[in-house]
Amino acid sequence: MNGCANTWDEENQTIVHMRTMLHALDHLHSDYKTQAIIQKHAQQEKIARLQKLYQKDTNHKLVLGQKRIFELEDELRKLKGEPSSDEDDEDMKPTRVSKCLFIGVLSLKINPGEDESYEKPPSPKKY
Repeated sequence: MNGCANTWDEENQTIVHMRTMLHALDHLHSDYKTQAIIQKHAQQEKIARLQKLYQKDTNHKLVLGQKRIFELEDELRKLKGEPSSDEDDEDMKPTRVSKCLFIGVLSLKINPGEDESYEKPPSPKKY
């Protein structure tokens, strides 16, 4: 009987040990899943932050570009002797301003001003 009791105790200990190991593995697995979810959320937040920064930077560059276009148009008006556009542009909305700028650029490309169309480069002298 002593031999049978030892085997029985060893089997019980092995079963208890295996259950403990399974429980520990299950716990580790759930911890791993939780960490993976937390990591995924952190990565998504980082991507969202970078997208916002990129969008702000792009918008800032667009605003600076539009401001520069206005400055160049004002310089051109001053050279032509026309009044500044500051009084006219105060009432306009930004989308309308963008459309006006786009149409203005297109019209300059399609129909050059009178001064530009009559200017001809000097002809080269032939020997």
